[in-house]
Amino acid sequence: MVLAANIRPAIIVNDELSYLLMADTMSRGRLGIWNGADGMRSDELVLHGFSEAGGVLYSQYPPFYGLLMMPFYIFAGVWGLVFANSLAFSATVFLVYLISAELFRDNRLGFCISIFYSLCAYSIKFGLEVWPHMTTTALTAGSAYLLLKGKPVLSGFMLGVAAGVRYPNAILLLALATYAAWTLGWRGGAKVVLGGAAPIAAILAFNMRVYGSLTRLGYDNGLDVFEYLGREGWLVYLPLAALALVSAYTFWRCGRGVRAWHVLAVVAILSAVVLASDPLAPGRLRTSARILYGELVDFQVHPGYSGDGNKKSVLQASPILALALTAPALIRRDVGLERTALLYMPASVLAVFFTMFKDMHGGNVMYVRYLLDGIPFLAIAAGYAVSKLLEARRWDSILSATVGYALLFFALSPLQFLPGPGAELMVRALPISTGLLLLASAIHRGGRGKALLQAMIIMSAGTGLAFNMSDSVRTMTGRQITLESLEGLEVAEYDSAFIVGDDLDAVKVGLLKLDRRVRLADASRDGFKDANMLLEHYMGEGLPVYAVEANNTRFGEFLESARGRWEHTSFEAGRMHITRFKGEG
Repeated sequence: MVLAANIRPAIIVNDELSYLLMADTMSRGRLGIWNGADGMRSDELVLHGFSEAGGVLYSQYPPFYGLLMMPFYIFAGVWGLVFANSLAFSATVFLVYLISAELFRDNRLGFCISIFYSLCAYSIKFGLEVWPHMTTTALTAGSAYLLLKGKPVLSGFMLGVAAGVRYPNAILLLALATYAAWTLGWRGGAKVVLGGAAPIAAILAFNMRVYGSLTRLGYDNGLDVFEYLGREGWLVYLPLAALALVSAYTFWRCGRGVRAWHVLAVVAILSAVVLASDPLAPGRLRTSARILYGELVDFQVHPGYSGDGNKKSVLQASPILALALTAPALIRRDVGLERTALLYMPASVLAVFFTMFKDMHGGNVMYVRYLLDGIPFLAIAAGYAVSKLLEARRWDSILSATVGYALLFFALSPLQFLPGPGAELMVRALPISTGLLLLASAIHRGGRGKALLQAMIIMSAGTGLAFNMSDSVRTMTGRQITLESLEGLEVAEYDSAFIVGDDLDAVKVGLLKLDRRVRLADASRDGFKDANMLLEHYMGEGLPVYAVEANNTRFGEFLESARGRWEHTSFEAGRMHITRFKGEG
């Protein structure tokens, strides 16, 4: 909260612009976003993360984010959205405490695990941003806690709301319904589904109103959900079909002593059937395995992706979570199989689901934020493992390991902001090797292994804390650049038009849409086909048009041609070069 109160909020990613405009539009009593598409049809007026229907833009994301954030946005604008995420982060930390205390019947251990999650599990960053992931993480954790307390209807409702913020949470709703059927009987599973029915129905009604179909989403300008899933073939249905079959099997065997190997056998049989029916299965399996490795363990890009930009995996961000792999046997012994499964269900279901999309998200790995809803549960498991493994009190080895790690980190930390082999060592080799050593030392704890385990726990926790803070600082630096650019654009007129050459510049000027009725055209959206047409249209209407210089040859050619045909002036805004064209009106 202290950090949130002392930052100047802005946006640095095109998805954040979409979420911000959703909240802004909802606060004005509308669902659709105006961007001039009603008067001039062009793909370049359909911004990243939006689809167009009837001349109005709608976010590709489900509508509940704008609804939930509306009071915060009305109260404090962009900072209100950051404040809401800070509240969600604080609520998640408290829920981690409640879940841990409920599972292990130990309030002190629950308190320690909640501190561990808040500092070492790479979530502070998302509590200081516009992204919605911390909000859905809080809802997911709250849903799990309500289920532990025997309130399946409320639990399902919370996950239904989470699905209304991010569609993948509908997968967790099915998974949690399966878990409830397993632990509470078929009526428990039905109550979870019933609780989620109302928010899911609202999402379907929204899709029907906007796109004319219950199953059409905002992705790819109203693509049908079955077409979207079907693009990857039969394999994409594996998590959904497995959950459905396990649910049916659990209902049938309810009260007859369902065992873990029964469930695993059903999943294995289903997997074999699906893989045998898909001629592309071997290639898909290799691709999915690489993506899963990239999501959980290491940096990599999806096969076939040639762009820059590696994104942090779960273990990359917080290597101490590797201890979650050692914890199932320990936890099962103390709390039973059913409650142990609850800790591993969210992250595993989401990870399997996302690996089914071989070229999802334009090529980069899913990033830890895609699995953020499951991180609190992994943190509980890892924190419990720490409490059980850290038995020897060798304060001399702990002190020496702390000093050694501090020297290592401060010697290498500047490299994480630089390209090249040095940065690769800091952000790739060090956390991965730390995580592997942590697992090895946890497995062998005798003699010197205990001292090594203590050292590795300290190093891995320190790495997680370092990334938690340094990535937050780096993000704040990027937001400061955006704000500096906006300060140079104070001269932009009301009811004007901006033409940009890439997503990054669209983000930098996107905040102008909040109060200046700015039309924003991303010329790269359709390969620069309509840039000249847009300019001529707006100039003919007498509107001031601003072109933001982009490091793109084709957009540079467009600007050079336009400057030769129209009267113009140029100025600098932050790090952007702006050309203002004078209209004919």
